[in-house]
Amino acid sequence: MRYFFHLREGERLTRDAAGISLPDLESAIGAAKARANALVDRAARSGRAIVWGTEYEVEDAAGRLVMVLPLSHFVEISKAA
Repeated sequence: MRYFFHLREGERLTRDAAGISLPDLESAIGAAKARANALVDRAARSGRAIVWGTEYEVEDAAGRLVMVLPLSHFVEISKAA
């Protein structure tokens, strides 16, 4: 099945027009987690802020939203002492 990984940053939605073929939803979840980790890592290395509420919206080939993965699950937040 083909899955699409759309990136929502606040009000802006960047649609994944190509998608990737994966055997099942579990594989799509793994791919979404890998994409989220990579995005957070790139942002951390470059000093670029990630908009609060940024998330991957995973859609299947039928256009059904099958998962929403907030990037906040992958960001460590430190509080000032």
